[in-house]
Amino acid sequence: MRRILLSRRWALSCSALLSVAAAALGLVPYVAVWYIATLIWQGEPIGQQSVLSIGALAFGAIVLKAIAAAISTRISHLAAYATLAELRLALARKLTVIPLGVFQARSATELKRVMADDVDQMEDAIAHAVPDIAAGLSVPLLSALMLGAVDWRLGIASIVMFPLLFLFYRAAVRSSKDSSAGYLAALAGMKASAGELVQGMKVIRAFLRAETMLDRFDGAVRDLAGSGEAYATASLRWMALFYAGMRANLLVIVPVGSLLLLHGDVTAPDFVLALLVGMGMNASALKIIFTAGSFFWKMQSSGKRIASLLDTPEFTEPMQPARPADAQVRFEGVTFRQADKTILDDISFVAAPGETTALVGPSGAGKSTILRLMARFLDPKNGRILIGGADIRDFGQTALLETMSVVFQDAWLMNDTIRANILMGRPDAGEADVRRVAHAARVSEFAADLDMPAGEAGRFLSGGQRQRVMIARALLADRPILLLDEATASLDPDNEAHVLEALRELSKGRTVIVVAHRLHTIRNAGRIIYLEEGSIRAQGTHEEVMATCAGYRKAVENYEAAEGWSLEKSGDEPAPLCLPAQAQATPEEAVPREARLEGSTLAVLLRLAGPMRGLLLGRAFPLLVIESLMMAVPIFAVWYVLDAVLRNSLTATSATAATLAIAVSLLVQVVVNVASHRLLWRVQLGSVASLQRRLGRRLLAAPLGVIFARETGALETTLTRTATELNFLTTSAQAARVLVVPAAIAVLMFWVDWRLALVSLAILPPFIAVVLVSDGVYRRTMTALLIARENLSSRILDFVAGMPVLRAYGLPSRGFDALAQTIEHHRQISCDATRSLTRMLAVGWLVLETGPVLLIVSGGLMFVAGTANAATWILFLMAGLAFYGPVADAFELSGIWRQQQGVIGRLRTVLDMPVLPEPRSPAVPASATVRFEEVSFSYGGLPALRGVSACFGPGKIHAIFGPSGSGKTTMLNMIARFWDPDGGRITIGGVDLRDVDQVLRSQLFSMVFQETFLFSGTVHANIAIGRPDASREEVENAARSALCHDFISRMENGYDTLVGEQGGMLSGGERQRIAIARALLKDAPIVLLDEATASVDPESEAQVRRAIARLCRGRTVILVAHRPETIRNVDQVIRL
Repeated sequence: MRRILLSRRWALSCSALLSVAAAALGLVPYVAVWYIATLIWQGEPIGQQSVLSIGALAFGAIVLKAIAAAISTRISHLAAYATLAELRLALARKLTVIPLGVFQARSATELKRVMADDVDQMEDAIAHAVPDIAAGLSVPLLSALMLGAVDWRLGIASIVMFPLLFLFYRAAVRSSKDSSAGYLAALAGMKASAGELVQGMKVIRAFLRAETMLDRFDGAVRDLAGSGEAYATASLRWMALFYAGMRANLLVIVPVGSLLLLHGDVTAPDFVLALLVGMGMNASALKIIFTAGSFFWKMQSSGKRIASLLDTPEFTEPMQPARPADAQVRFEGVTFRQADKTILDDISFVAAPGETTALVGPSGAGKSTILRLMARFLDPKNGRILIGGADIRDFGQTALLETMSVVFQDAWLMNDTIRANILMGRPDAGEADVRRVAHAARVSEFAADLDMPAGEAGRFLSGGQRQRVMIARALLADRPILLLDEATASLDPDNEAHVLEALRELSKGRTVIVVAHRLHTIRNAGRIIYLEEGSIRAQGTHEEVMATCAGYRKAVENYEAAEGWSLEKSGDEPAPLCLPAQAQATPEEAVPREARLEGSTLAVLLRLAGPMRGLLLGRAFPLLVIESLMMAVPIFAVWYVLDAVLRNSLTATSATAATLAIAVSLLVQVVVNVASHRLLWRVQLGSVASLQRRLGRRLLAAPLGVIFARETGALETTLTRTATELNFLTTSAQAARVLVVPAAIAVLMFWVDWRLALVSLAILPPFIAVVLVSDGVYRRTMTALLIARENLSSRILDFVAGMPVLRAYGLPSRGFDALAQTIEHHRQISCDATRSLTRMLAVGWLVLETGPVLLIVSGGLMFVAGTANAATWILFLMAGLAFYGPVADAFELSGIWRQQQGVIGRLRTVLDMPVLPEPRSPAVPASATVRFEEVSFSYGGLPALRGVSACFGPGKIHAIFGPSGSGKTTMLNMIARFWDPDGGRITIGGVDLRDVDQVLRSQLFSMVFQETFLFSGTVHANIAIGRPDASREEVENAARSALCHDFISRMENGYDTLVGEQGGMLSGGERQRIAIARALLKDAPIVLLDEATASVDPESEAQVRRAIARLCRGRTVILVAHRPETIRNVDQVIRL
């Protein structure tokens, strides 16, 4: 990382030098005023030619300043974008060579945040820090040197406050240090909570009331707001002193300069120069110090995460890669540990070519780990793995992966067409080969057009359809070793039979190693290896292992029992609903009916301030106005002193009065700054918290189809980063300064000479025009830039999530090349935006700084013509320099305003989502009878259900049966009201589902999903989601029924064990059993089962089903099934 950052050092050095040059050129108007004052003071004649020459010199300087500043900004931004692109490419290269175990330890979302968000955070630090810091430091330094050249005492007086400022700043940093740890912890908690809100949406809606989850999310938001306020306000007093001190040059220059002038040690023009320079010499330094902490924070926090990933050890490649003699696979004493836990212990076996080796055993036995070790996603701690007699560590990575095809349990597809996903198996394959494997894997059944998109991670397809595309890919690869991890787990029987036949044909003459829970798929395997707790208990043919291994016999018996199993029926009457006789009206605030974000940016911002709007407008902003008025007092004091000097009437008394006025104004600024910023931080954090809750409420009320159409990472970013970019703090403070200080100075100028006052204001119309034109340029460039950012974010997530598959097929370069193109496109769009905007910036700076030149020329010509005296001319030159400083802030404010417009646009993507409306007068179902009446539904225009009518009565078991993608899961999702139908209606107990409010719905359903999601808390917390008020004993009883109590008890912290992000610390079967325990605990009158035991091992499956059967007695049970044996003797079968 250091090398990448240093590679742009010459460009950034050039940017810094240009920034310093621009700062030096910016002092020329001050020198011009000093020169004019000197000529007047010395009685030298000033003619029209002299005035025009001085004006031309000043104008030339500001033209050069605008050009230098624009080039400096452009160079630093182009260097930043090149650095960001290089960082992303370096991270992408790293992901192609590090152990794939990293992808198990760190989720795709986390890695994507590093490549996308953390790298983005480096932009400001690189693009702005170097030139801005150079300018911010050079202006006061050059000003002090210039004054020192006139008189060393004036030079010292201009910077004498700096040591005290250093002490103030150091005290401010120390005062906030204690609260920074709490803020960082709350920030991490907030991000985790936002991730769970987005990714766990199905579980939240099935098990938790929306307000319950919002309360949990709001707790994280409140913690962040509270710790953020503590962190931000801890240093308010010291920072207020610091800011006042940065404006306190005149507090020293006025008395010192007056004393020197009165004693004849300096001339009046020298004192005039000191006063003029003292008014604005620290303005640029004040701005950079205000943002320097942000630059440092971004560099430190984001840079640390980027460097950590770049420093990850890589796989060691051999000097002379070995080649296998054949496709025999041999494990010799292999042991593997992870997080101090033994996963595999002394594993030894041989898988021969032309033979299928099946790995069987309970969940968590280490079966999938064996496949990952074979593909060298991980390296064993002890022992070795041989292919064709050669240690796989002696293979090159490409050579190793060229020997095998892998079909993973978790089917991942690129965000590309189905054809492109199949072609990953063999990119040079012809159309006939692609069609052949698509037909063999039954892909052609649902995708006659192979150019149809698969969507992000294949989300446009069902689980079974994704798995079929994965199998087609493996068939096309046609490699000597085939690794299958539950390859047909999500397929219906018809498709499974055809796919198994295709796999049997493929396996001839090849080494096949398969992980399976469905024992009927591996009974004819040449070798069966039975594993328990990471050790091999037996191996041999089916008959041999049956004869020697009790564990395998029990697994087979359980599997056979499960095949003949049906959900238990009860002679009992249907279970009563136990719901209130009359529903309460839905509270107004529970129904997300917020107005769309329309109107001006100011109006939208004030609406987004929510309950903090009154505090902002009624208390905080008036204090900011008072503070801004106090900032104008030193300018009035300088005017008073300067007028006295020019009239030769300055006395010690008048100098003392001006100094006291400045001191009092600074004291008031300190007091008001503390009070206003304490309120502003409350407004900022309170508004963001309110907005985040509003965003969360909208997500929980939107149809899941709308949410799933968006990238989950983008939604999380909107909840976390985008919401916090809504800026009431800087915007309000700068707006007050821009409005108040120039207005106060304008009043003074009009009071003295209305003609020169009009000249001073003459640049405002063209300046406003430039701002308006730049807004249009910004909107056009930002539209393209936002699209490029979204494409980059999506491509990064696709690359990271798909890296195990890309590596398995030896295609990391393909994924890398596609990502590199997107990164380069994003860089080019960013550079184009910078080129357009820096041109407008240069024009804006030039127009604004033409003001002092106009005053020099106009005032000078009036002086030459005798219509204005020398004192008025010089006073206006001083006032003009003071006037244009705050006006220049308007240009920066317009930039902030444009950024806020961008933030509002990104917030609209969530806040304008459609919602599932909640009834004003909810109805209560009379029974648990579920009825579909001519229901139709489409996903993005693609029909999923067409005119479906069905009745699911209470006390009965109903099975929805059919091939993958036929709409089975869609029906369950619609019963749970994840979507509303396009046509027809769904009723419960005779009541339209849309007339049942969310609170009642949360009591009606208990659901087990096909794709299990766990929250990142403890095991106990995940089970207790089923019924949050359940006792510890009730939670443990549910876990026993779901057969997960034993493996939970074996964990070091038992039920208090953290399951990791999305339950990543547990196996698929363990996660599903915890999800079943959650459903058992809820005990709702309607039970929805979506392949509830698909990932449970045979040993546990029969017992888990019996536990579910007990749960289902007397209830309305609707299950989705692929296998006919799971629905024997049910009351009703609906085939789709």
